[in-house]
Amino acid sequence: MTTRFMVIILLRCAFATSIARAQSIAFEQNFSLNRSLWVDNREAFPVMNPTDSSTSLFLIGKTSIYGVLFDRNFRQRAQIDCKRPDGGYPETLGCITSNYRYTLILSNKKHDDFFALCYDYASDTVTQKHFTIPIKKERYAGSMGSHGKLFLFTTTSTSSTLNLYAIDENGHYETRSFDFNSERFSHHPSLYRLSDVLQEDELVVIDSEMPNPIDVTSHKNKLYKDDDELIITLDNELHRTRVITINITTLEGKLETFTHGQIGCTSMAKINSASYVHHGLLYQFKVCPNEILLSINKLIDKSRLQEFRASKDQKMVFINSPITHASETTGRLGEGIREDELETTRQFLRSTSLGKAGVSVYTSPRGTEVILGSYVELRTGGGAPIMMAGGVTGSMYGYYPAYSSFFKATKESNSVYVKCLFNSETLNHIEGQLPGNGFDKMRKFSKSHGFDVIAETVFKVNGYYLYGYYSKDTERYLIRKFAE
Repeated sequence: MTTRFMVIILLRCAFATSIARAQSIAFEQNFSLNRSLWVDNREAFPVMNPTDSSTSLFLIGKTSIYGVLFDRNFRQRAQIDCKRPDGGYPETLGCITSNYRYTLILSNKKHDDFFALCYDYASDTVTQKHFTIPIKKERYAGSMGSHGKLFLFTTTSTSSTLNLYAIDENGHYETRSFDFNSERFSHHPSLYRLSDVLQEDELVVIDSEMPNPIDVTSHKNKLYKDDDELIITLDNELHRTRVITINITTLEGKLETFTHGQIGCTSMAKINSASYVHHGLLYQFKVCPNEILLSINKLIDKSRLQEFRASKDQKMVFINSPITHASETTGRLGEGIREDELETTRQFLRSTSLGKAGVSVYTSPRGTEVILGSYVELRTGGGAPIMMAGGVTGSMYGYYPAYSSFFKATKESNSVYVKCLFNSETLNHIEGQLPGNGFDKMRKFSKSHGFDVIAETVFKVNGYYLYGYYSKDTERYLIRKFAE
């Protein structure tokens, strides 16, 4: 073994040990999470019940689903073990909370055959209910739980019709169809329908109460819950964002178009754009090798509240961090993140134009934090990826983001980004360096595990970030707490 190899091992062990010692273990327990023969699809996710601010952690194996209940201070209060339904129900679509109960919705791969598993911790019981939905000539797009229901979206084949199924904990449902066939969702002569731009399972569910990395927010089609509305954003066109808003109570919907501002590039091939919804605002990010533009728009009336731009020869005066280039790799020693700094706006614009653009917005005690950048996937790896959970703030109702590309889906990647800080009321830029937070520490700590852990999850309770993972070697599930 070479000296350099030993140094790498010692440095990684020291890093992991120092982080682990700095963070407390909030939960640790043995679980027998068995896996399927061909793929390790063990998973975990937590959901908060706004009725009493409790949190239920679900650990899902091949044959069993464990439910662990925590109170508002994250102290364990109950546990229920349940046999997983027989048959092909591999998809966990989400969770519904109501009257101190948590109901998981499982489905087959076609998303027309379902099981509702109702965990009632008060009576220490699990009730299973089977139901079907006659989905014909439709393609599943995504789903989200909120306000005591699971909202499931499909598109009708070769059309611009969006279908919504609002499902309750008993498997009863009501439907709505939104006819957008008079609209063109792309300039492509033949691929202009909604069903063309919104493919199978392409709605990435975003929890806007958590910091989200660029590799997640760079997806073109996203689903949000913002107050009492479900919001779908479509960014398949470089010059505009299409926004579909649906009222959760009335199930009435509308489609609106938000046009990006102009930037100084003549070649459309070099332009990159993205958007993000946060607290009633649409953040639009547009970049090319010559210029960068961040626009902040009000969703309710489409008014543009702020614009921040810089050319390749100007300094980006609205940023609060160095220009960071991050490389994520994996190997026998685990995963790692290498970060280097770029010096000029020109370098940032050129690098950002080459990847998938993304913008992420998060409200912290410091103000509104915005991340601008792009992401390039170099190589993907196997294993079950992380599940990020929502529903950890009082405004959510059993909301569960079902996307899974956060920690483990991508094994090697490059990203470049800057961080910005704005006043949450005026949206004016706040000067000064923006320090790292607990989320950044948690992300780096997760990389030290390599392939030894599975069923990772991230959520937030009482101002702390919680990172959970299942050790394959010890068969123990651990949750570590990271301060804001």
